[in-house]
Amino acid sequence: MTVTDAETAESMRTIVSVTHNLVEGAAAMGFASLPKLREQLEGKRVAIVFCGGNIDSGTLRKVLAREI
Repeated sequence: MTVTDAETAESMRTIVSVTHNLVEGAAAMGFASLPKLREQLEGKRVAIVFCGGNIDSGTLRKVLAREI
């Protein structure tokens, strides 16, 4: 599954705002792919692993400011 930088950044913003967990871009990619898999996953129990908070303050600032 391929996701864009913009989809990854939106996923990171959603994760931070909903779960209050800080994740790096790589950790947000699984969550970012869910809309593309909606039909395949419908009715199934799905788990996404959030790991890694390896994000520098400059990148985090850009993500939260919607510059990415």
